[in-house]
Amino acid sequence: MGNLKSVGQEPGPPCGLGLGLGLGLCSKQGPASPAPEPSRAPAPAPPPAPDHSPAPNSPQLTRPPEGPKFPRVKNWEVGSITYDTLCAQSQQDGPCTPRRCLGSLVFPRKLQSRPSQGPPPPEQLLSQARDFINQYYSSIKRSGSQAHKERLQEVEAEVGATGTYQLRESELVFGAKQAWRNAPRCVGRIQWGKLQVWLASQHPVWGQGDTGEEKMGCDIS
Repeated sequence: MGNLKSVGQEPGPPCGLGLGLGLGLCSKQGPASPAPEPSRAPAPAPPPAPDHSPAPNSPQLTRPPEGPKFPRVKNWEVGSITYDTLCAQSQQDGPCTPRRCLGSLVFPRKLQSRPSQGPPPPEQLLSQARDFINQYYSSIKRSGSQAHKERLQEVEAEVGATGTYQLRESELVFGAKQAWRNAPRCVGRIQWGKLQVWLASQHPVWGQGDTGEEKMGCDIS
C-alpha cells in the first residue's frame, strides 16, 4: 500500500494524553463518572393546612341575606341612572309585571278601590295607622321623638278601645296631600305640596251641613 502506515502498526498516545483532555474519549475507559454532589439537608416539611371546618358544637355559618334590589330607572335624555327605592315601602303590588308595563292605564284593576264590606279588622287598621303616623312624623323631621312615641301609644289605645282613631288637623292635611300626590293619573298632582285644607264651616258658601257637623274642604293656592 505504498508508504502509508497501518493504523495498528504503532500505538498512539494514551487516551487523552497529548491533547490535554481528560474527557474519557477512549472507548476502552468508558464515560467519566460524575462528580459527587455536596450533601444537602432535607427540605423542611410544609406546615399543615389550617382546618376551616367548624367545630362539632359550633353553629353553622350562614350567608347574610342580600339587600333588596331596586329597579333601575334611566333618563334617556341626559343619560343619568337612578334607582326606585320607594317601591320597597309599598304594601300593595302594582299593576305592572316583569313582561308588561301597565303604567299608561288610567284605572288599572289593581289600583281600583272597591266598596269595603265593613270596617277593616283591628289588626289591619292598627298596622296602617302606625305606618301613617310614622310617615307623618318623618315628614316633619321628628321621627323617634317623644311626641312621636306618645302619639303612637295614643292611637294604639284608641284603636283598641273603639276600633278606630281620629286624625288631628295636621295629620289630615298631610294625608290629603299624600293622597293627591299618589294619584295614578292626575296631571295636576305636581302641585300637591300647595294643597290647603280648611274647615267648610269657615267657607261663606258651604257653611255647615244639614246635620250641623263641620266639613272639610280643599283648595290650591
